[in-house]
Formats: sequence, structure tokens, C-alpha cells
Amino acid sequence: MTDDLNVLEPAGSSVKYRGEALEIVPLKIGQLPKLVRTARPVIDAVLALESLPDENGGELVTLVMDLIEQHDDKVFAAAAICTGKDAVWLQEGDIDEFIVLAKTVFEVNRDFFVQKLAPLLGGRAAALAAATTGGGATSSSS
Repeated sequence: MTDDLNVLEPAGSSVKYRGEALEIVPLKIGQLPKLVRTARPVIDAVLALESLPDENGGELVTLVMDLIEQHDDKVFAAAAICTGKDAVWLQEGDIDEFIVLAKTVFEVNRDFFVQKLAPLLGGRAAALAAATTGGGATSSSS
């Protein structure tokens, strides 16, 4: 029964940001409309990628920095929705802390972003979801 509950409610994670421990928890259904409206260009940019960046390489840093450069206010507004903190407060953090925060928000919500949201938004988003989850079209043996 405990395993069933873990499937229903994914675990959150804690991140240190500006000297505070922030609890990053899975998004609630009520946050989604505002998140999609606020961060649609950011979401579209991530979903347009051929694959998600390697979490251990510099690709994630480059992606986050590119998103901030191209969609600064929207990135911080989305992070505010996901963390419950004020966007201006988040902007005062260190770059390395923000990258860890962004990575953690994505990791905690990965299943939702990739398996649920991407197919709803269609096109390349669905292809990204398939590539990330190992699903998608396979060749026929006939």
C-alpha cells in the first residue's frame, strides 16, 4: 500500500536558496493554468529541444542561462509559481543556486512535464515526451 501512495503523490525535495531551505513539491492542479499562461514561451522553448539536457553536464547551465536571457521575467515568474516565493526575491539569488533550483523543480515535476504536459501541447512536445520516456514509434518487424 505504501508503494501505491508513492505513485499517487511523488516526493518533493529540499533546496537551499538564499540561505533558506525551500521545499519543492509537485505542482498542484490549481497552479497549472497560471503556470502555462505565464511561462508558455519558456515551456515551448524547452519542449522544442530534441532531448533534455544532461543534468550532470554544462548543457543544463547553458539551457537555464539561455532561458533567462530570452525570457527573463517569465522564467522568474514560473519559478515563483513553482516555489511559492516572490519572483523579485528569487532574482536576488546566486546563479548557481538558481540553476540547482530550476533543476530540482523540473526533477520533482518531471513526470508531469514530460508525460502529461508535453503530449497535451502537441507536435515536438509529444516527440520529446516519447524520447524522454523511451516511448514513441517503433519499427515494425513485418
